[in-house]
Amino acid sequence: MQIIKKIEVSYLRSLYKIEINELSSLNVFSGLNDVGKSNVLKALNLFFNGEVDWQNPFDFEGDLSFTRREEGTDSSKEAVWVAITFNNPGSYKTLPPTFRVRKQWNRWHEMSEYLDKSSWYKTDDAYGKATQKASQFIRTIDFRYVPAVKDRRYFEYLLSDVTRSYMQEQNDPALAKAVKNLNENIADTTEDIRIIFENLTGIETNIEIPTTALSILKAAGTVRAGKVPLNMRGDGIQVSYIPALLYFISKQVRKSSTHSQDNSPRKTRFIWGFEEPENSLEYGKSLALADQFRIFADEIQIFVTTHSPAFISLRGKKVSIHRVYRSQKDNKTVLNPVYHEGKEYELGLLEEEVGLLRISQEINELYISLKKNYDRVESELNAYFEDVARQNRPILYVEGENDVLTLTAAWSKCYSHAMPFQVKSCDPLLGENGGGAGTGTLQKLLEVIPKDAPNIVLGMFDYDGSGLINLNGLKNFESLENIDGKLIRKGRSGRRVGAFVIPIPTEPQDRKLYSDVQNLPLELYFSDDILQQSGVEFGYTLSIGGKGKVDCDRVDIEKLGLQPEAYLKFVSAEQKASFARRIAGRPNLQLGEQNLDLPQEEFRAFIPLFELVNQLIQELR
Repeated sequence: MQIIKKIEVSYLRSLYKIEINELSSLNVFSGLNDVGKSNVLKALNLFFNGEVDWQNPFDFEGDLSFTRREEGTDSSKEAVWVAITFNNPGSYKTLPPTFRVRKQWNRWHEMSEYLDKSSWYKTDDAYGKATQKASQFIRTIDFRYVPAVKDRRYFEYLLSDVTRSYMQEQNDPALAKAVKNLNENIADTTEDIRIIFENLTGIETNIEIPTTALSILKAAGTVRAGKVPLNMRGDGIQVSYIPALLYFISKQVRKSSTHSQDNSPRKTRFIWGFEEPENSLEYGKSLALADQFRIFADEIQIFVTTHSPAFISLRGKKVSIHRVYRSQKDNKTVLNPVYHEGKEYELGLLEEEVGLLRISQEINELYISLKKNYDRVESELNAYFEDVARQNRPILYVEGENDVLTLTAAWSKCYSHAMPFQVKSCDPLLGENGGGAGTGTLQKLLEVIPKDAPNIVLGMFDYDGSGLINLNGLKNFESLENIDGKLIRKGRSGRRVGAFVIPIPTEPQDRKLYSDVQNLPLELYFSDDILQQSGVEFGYTLSIGGKGKVDCDRVDIEKLGLQPEAYLKFVSAEQKASFARRIAGRPNLQLGEQNLDLPQEEFRAFIPLFELVNQLIQELR
């Protein structure tokens, strides 16, 4: 809706003399900071509401143009004026198709209103009637000025206006009777409170609810965003509600009767002056708000000041964009149309000033980067889903990524065909770490495998203290008797899930002694010579009792007759991770690591382990 066709302002703040043509239903004013954008909206607010800022009356001394004041003219004859050329909606027959009304304010804050004369008015009497009709037309316009800073006070005002627009004070007999009955009930219930309060203070009191619909609605509150009242929401949520609330008000007012109780014209035409609607909004919500303004502009003429690309990028037959800037010659505010209903003029200058070109370039670069990442992730997901769809291979879960790398490398050395099961870390977030944290995670994972899981699932624990505890602590599991000499359990109730600790290798020969002290990790499937030659250094626990290593607390070293220095050897987590990467052909070059291409015979201890896995899979089928 286009109510205003043209705006002229003289001597108001930074607006020395401006004339704004090429207006539309939705008008966007943009430019650098402190060039006078908001003063256009303040001029409209002055014309329609007699205020410059929201709830801030016109002050001649403060609002007179500084440039005009510096010219040294006689201030007693000075005036600030705003002229608006309106489009006649067609219902005012005494007015021409377009008519211009000028309002001016002098230093004594006296306002004068003038309707321009033209050949349209054949007689003085016709002009007098037209003047009255023009004033009446202006009074039907509801101009809403929304300041850049939208504080709590503004929202309380707006919500109060929502209430007023929805329910007017009225005598409703049914409501009055219901309220009267409720108040009598409240009086009976609170009699004790009334007596105590009166005895203490000497003041008679009573508790009751309001008696009119409007008062009840005010007391109860009307607008909530979710379960939280709107006036308690954050700034961004509140800002995004303002256009919807203003639109609601306009719809409610239009539904009301043509004239108010005092016979003055109802507000039936709506204009918004909205300063920086993007404030407190992320960019995505600014885009949505800009689109919402475009829709509202079918019924409401809107004027917006902004720095946001979301509004500057608006296009269409009902959109006009104006560049606001300071003249290099005299520093006066200048407004030029750069886009009007499909026609572009000097739009590039505005885009450059507000950084839109740079933002567009950055967004484009970001889009290209995100697109590459999206394509990569999509490719990986497709490969993953294809793999899952192609095979329902059994899954062997292990304590950490080190075990995944070690078993994968060992299988490739021991066999020429593909691994018939998948090896996965029980928790990828553990990364290369396994140990106690890995065994606990593995136990929990195995316990929640459902009966209808598509894959057979196995869990492999190291032959150490935490591995044994978590294996034996598995809930809804039972020992498996069919495979002799192994520590193996399987799920009850037909669940195809099993768990085991790694078998004790016969080579190297002394690994049984490590298992006796519950200190046999997968790395000790390799000989001491290979580990040492590969740069893996051994550490040692403390003396007998092993309080420096939790696995050894459960072993009576003296009863076994063992030398702790010999069999309580352990490899540090860092050395385990490095060794696993190197034998798997994935060294960390930044750490100076190199591949370890070990001969096939160095992996022979893994063959009994793989045979156990295959045997257990067959058992669970």
